[in-house]
Amino acid sequence: MAESGKTWAWENIKRLTLELSEQADADIIRQLESKDSPEEYLKRLVREDMTKRTSSKPVIPAINPEDVTNAEKNFEAVLSMLKKVVSK
Repeated sequence: MAESGKTWAWENIKRLTLELSEQADADIIRQLESKDSPEEYLKRLVREDMTKRTSSKPVIPAINPEDVTNAEKNFEAVLSMLKKVVSK
């Protein structure tokens, strides 16, 4: 590789290492080894995951009406206690 190619690679390539256990991750190792290009396979999986995460609508938790009622009762109770303290 020419010197300019080495410089370009040094400045533009990020190398990541993946450590896999031959016992615990044997299924992953087999899957990666079965691909013509494990690198392209992993890139595609990551990009698909990124697309799923950015295209899905945020989940808004459901509000239980009982929780609202209980919060209102608690607020009223605290307000009542505060009024008693202030009026003394």
